[in-house]
Amino acid sequence: MEGEGHAIAQAALDWLQANQPDEEPVALCWGDSRIGNMIFTPTLDSVAAVLDWEMATLGNPVQDLAWFNYIDSVFAEGLELPRLPGLPSYEDTVEQWQQATGRTAEHYEYYLLFAAMRFCLIMSRIMLATGQEGDVQENFTCKLLERHLSRMPKNDS
Repeated sequence: MEGEGHAIAQAALDWLQANQPDEEPVALCWGDSRIGNMIFTPTLDSVAAVLDWEMATLGNPVQDLAWFNYIDSVFAEGLELPRLPGLPSYEDTVEQWQQATGRTAEHYEYYLLFAAMRFCLIMSRIMLATGQEGDVQENFTCKLLERHLSRMPKNDS
């Protein structure tokens, strides 16, 4: 794959660049918001700690919300596993996030596509590092990215 492009990631990047939101709020974003990176209290009713901050960045906090939902959907949709029982729907998660933060989830779909592209590229790099060059653009994260990109409004350009 050396020297080759990543067609689906490039298509997603092109869409993201053409549709990048204008002025946005900036906050510290976790970067890897998911249940596997949370330690819960013994009663399981609140989070005691959040782990795995190496992807932290300054940006729109909606990206953490989108990553949280996207990673969950990867396991449910991408790996065809049932979602954990008791989790709210993705829509309810967005609503609860808005209520808890006092923010709106404006541009949520944009950041959902960004999450899909990011995860596809992370998994592609892992495949390259483990000698699976021939399968990089055929892995399930690329297929999910392609599916998600197909749902986005077409650019006018």
